[in-house]
Amino acid sequence: MPFNNETEYLGEFDLIITKIENVYFSSTNNWARPTPFPRAIDGIVFFTEGSITYDFAGEKITAKKGDVLILPKGLTYSGKRKVGEKTSFFVIDFETDNEFSF
Repeated sequence: MPFNNETEYLGEFDLIITKIENVYFSSTNNWARPTPFPRAIDGIVFFTEGSITYDFAGEKITAKKGDVLILPKGLTYSGKRKVGEKTSFFVIDFETDNEFSF
């Protein structure tokens, strides 16, 4: 994953969603993904509270309130929230014909 800084922005991105699988909101004091494993489906995550630090094979980023992440199918990652901090986020899991090149 080519993250140059703590946050990388895409100025313009065409995304054609062919099927929405799930849409949900999570608000928790317990979120963690300690063991890296690949995503089963493409996803968009929009953060509304708190922060989560993700590890993409040694490349770390911290997503916080107002940030949006696009997580492509097959991307292997782990992550954890800041201790004592509540995290809230929306997730849209979807299928697409796009090929992501992160």
